[in-house]
Amino acid sequence: MKKLSEMENALVKLVDRLTEPMLLCEGLRRRMQSLGRRWRLPSLRAAESAASCQEVSKREKKTLVKFQSWEKQKSIFQEELTTEKRKLSQLRQELEQAKDLLNQLEVASEVRQFYPGQVVS
Repeated sequence: MKKLSEMENALVKLVDRLTEPMLLCEGLRRRMQSLGRRWRLPSLRAAESAASCQEVSKREKKTLVKFQSWEKQKSIFQEELTTEKRKLSQLRQELEQAKDLLNQLEVASEVRQFYPGQVVS
């Protein structure tokens, strides 16, 4: 019986000695869980942010390609406009020359009417 009592006392002492480390371990385990939750949220946000940045980057590249295409088209249109302006200028010169020639012919015709026998150059 004495031996049993000694064993019970030793067991109580052992349980007392183990209780504090076990409580400490349980507290640490809870703290780790809490930290894990705190770390997961920023990690999740960082992953979402990275995905968003990739999407924005893709849209930016598409926009840049469109812009470059528009710039090329604008350059082509400007070249065509310059060509058409040159043609218009040429046609205006030809029109002025034709008007001058017509005017000269009209003057020569009038001179012939007033002076029928003379050669007009």
